[in-house]
Amino acid sequence: MGNREGKLSSRVGDSDIPGACKLKKSDMDFLKANTTFDEATISEWYIEFMRDCKNGKLSPQKFMEVYEVLCPGGEAKAFAKHAFRTFDKDRNGFIDFKEFLMAVNVTSSGTVEQKLKWAFNMVDIDGNGTIELNEMVKVIAAIQEMSVALAASRTHSSSTTNPVIQAASTLNPTERAKQIFSQMDANHDGILDEKEFMSGCMNDQSLVQMLLMSGSFT
Repeated sequence: MGNREGKLSSRVGDSDIPGACKLKKSDMDFLKANTTFDEATISEWYIEFMRDCKNGKLSPQKFMEVYEVLCPGGEAKAFAKHAFRTFDKDRNGFIDFKEFLMAVNVTSSGTVEQKLKWAFNMVDIDGNGTIELNEMVKVIAAIQEMSVALAASRTHSSSTTNPVIQAASTLNPTERAKQIFSQMDANHDGILDEKEFMSGCMNDQSLVQMLLMSGSFT
């Protein structure tokens, strides 16, 4: 969601940071044990998070603002909704600091397996533990829309196009989703469980690159 120099909020000064901006020891211990960040880095992230989210809650609107900066013109709106839902582990409508940093840790420093598990949760829109075709279509469409727009903005002065982006935009989302299902659905039951998704991704490097590229928020 923007590196620590890009920050959630480059629009406010240090005077806007809440006075008692210190993370609870229990939360610090949890994050040290469950992320790759050290105490100093966690504290930096926390100060920046509280600068933007003074009540400790990152709202969907604020989350969307970050993506509007990354991809102006609204092309990231659909993807941002899926990403917000995946950050919001308890699905209470906002992202607290622990949820935020756990997701940042996975998307920035996690293994390929951890990132693909995160991607599975993003594609599993209803959270029932399996992926249906209509869910895959929605997420693939959102990724394509954002990725193509980002590629265009980053390479407008160059004739070189990222081959992953080029391949992703060749098929419409429904065709791409059906292609993915035909490759991954080992027992042909019309749904994908996490094992099928993980195994299928590891055999489709273009899909892995597309998912991991879109899932990088730092």
